[in-house]
Amino acid sequence: MIDLQNLLTIKLPSVKSLAVPTTVQELKDEDERDQRQIIKEAFAGDDVIRDFLKEKREAVEVSKPKDLDLTLPGWGEWGGMGLKPRAKKRHQFLIKALEGPPRKDKNLPNVVINEKRSSYAAAH
Repeated sequence: MIDLQNLLTIKLPSVKSLAVPTTVQELKDEDERDQRQIIKEAFAGDDVIRDFLKEKREAVEVSKPKDLDLTLPGWGEWGGMGLKPRAKKRHQFLIKALEGPPRKDKNLPNVVINEKRSSYAAAH
């Protein structure tokens, strides 16, 4: 005769099948692995972080003030194609740009803040 109390208290071994997951957790783990694999395949050839850092460096360089060179070739020396002004003359007429205020995104490595005023955004 079968004892129902004994049958209900016996712990059955879990069987892992390749076709059907046995628990909800295994299903979530498989979905996460599949999602990660899809993302890896989608961005396999892209180095997004390096590209972003390069764009940020370029944005910082563009926003820096530039020195102004007021030398005119031929004034006080021989002129013509391919001649360069003397270093002393270039130094004399070079106006150094003042350092601007520090960038707001200087200490934020994952952010680029555009500090230019946009007339479209100012209208709102």
